[in-house]
Amino acid sequence: MPHLEHVAEQVAAHLIARAVKTTGHPDPHPRYSEIDPAALAVVGVRVHRRADALIIDVWDSDPTPPDSTPLDHHMSAVCGLARRWSSYPAPCGGKVVWAEIAAPRPHPAASQPSGNLLEDPTGTGCACHAA
Repeated sequence: MPHLEHVAEQVAAHLIARAVKTTGHPDPHPRYSEIDPAALAVVGVRVHRRADALIIDVWDSDPTPPDSTPLDHHMSAVCGLARRWSSYPAPCGGKVVWAEIAAPRPHPAASQPSGNLLEDPTGTGCACHAA
């Protein structure tokens, strides 16, 4: 899906920037000896390809879902670029915010996307444990 590369980069950049903002470390330049590994702000990214879409999942440790009214700058951009987006609580803690980018259909008989928008659209589990 090389034709989706630019849009996918923009969507991923906005989802990652938002995740970093919500889970960022209060001191951007801590001493190594002061870092508590249990308190590190961790972000995970996973990309899935389906016949009709590219799905980008971004996991972060903050359990608060994005506000839908009003949308922040990052989610507003994602909303303009993606076919749909949502979030769900991650089984490992935190949340996953995902966006689905439409790909041109190879054949008119291709199936319509379905599923609960509040669950993992891929059915493969938590993005924080993605390999």
